Amino acid sequence: MYIGPEVDSCWDQFALHYRLPFEKGFLCDWDTEKAIWDRAFQDNVLAVNPKDLSLLVTEPYFNLTKIQNTYDQIVFEEYEFQTYYRAPGS
Repeated sequence: MYIGPEVDSCWDQFALHYRLPFEKGFLCDWDTEKAIWDRAFQDNVLAVNPKDLSLLVTEPYFNLTKIQNTYDQIVFEEYEFQTYYRAPGS
């Protein structure tokens, strides 16, 4: 999986498959989203430790409960953020 500028290191760009974690504003592909977050928290990108931070997430109005629960699980169990707030988008 290539994220952002990593795609420049791909030798066979015809074999690439473009994936977005969101469809119609709802997070549907958790594996892709997790890979993006992993890349963002690396030392050479943001260089932050999620355990020391709080997170603000915007979500669509009437977001599905299952998506909200999965967000809770990922944020606290996987990345161990101190706190986070889910805010509806404008």
